[in-house]
Amino acid sequence: MFVRDRGVTGVWGALPVRRGSGTPGSRTGKCASAQLGFARCPCDGSMSEDEYAAVVDLVVRGIESEPDLLLRPLVEKMQKYASEQRYEQAAWTRDRHDALARAIEARRSWNALARAGLMEVEDEGGRLVVIDHGVLVETRSPDQGPGLWTAPAPSSPPPVPPTVEVAEEAALIWRWLHRETTRIRDCTGSLALPAHPVRRLVA
Repeated sequence: MFVRDRGVTGVWGALPVRRGSGTPGSRTGKCASAQLGFARCPCDGSMSEDEYAAVVDLVVRGIESEPDLLLRPLVEKMQKYASEQRYEQAAWTRDRHDALARAIEARRSWNALARAGLMEVEDEGGRLVVIDHGVLVETRSPDQGPGLWTAPAPSSPPPVPPTVEVAEEAALIWRWLHRETTRIRDCTGSLALPAHPVRRLVA
């Protein structure tokens, strides 16, 4: 939750996304965040749907395929604060950049595993591991026969893990797949990441 909350404030810091939940035209004046210049305020009816849709489009593109749209504004703010010797605010912005970058990476890895479908992977000991849309479902020795574990796969995996436990398991599986001693033998889908990398400031 700590990383999630900082990731949300990272989005707020990168783009002028509204911070309330009112419907358009439900306010008679701008909200406090809009008055301070931090956010747009469609709730007061001063913005058209198309105008605010352009802001939302940047958020979606930043999360789905172009992370620099969200991360670059935070880097620029951090550099500005540092040049003004406002080091506490620079550190605050750096932490939110890191949390947002990690959240985007986690979503990317989950989506990659979900699109991969059923995978048969060989570990360093020669054991075969079967992963179903990011969830470990079977391990077996090589002499148990080739081929994928034949379980029905969901027609449309959820865009985010359904539970914290599933998210944590998927993160562990993703790191394990990146070991040099791990080899993917078969896959029913495609295992790929977006072309634009997520640029981290903190290792």
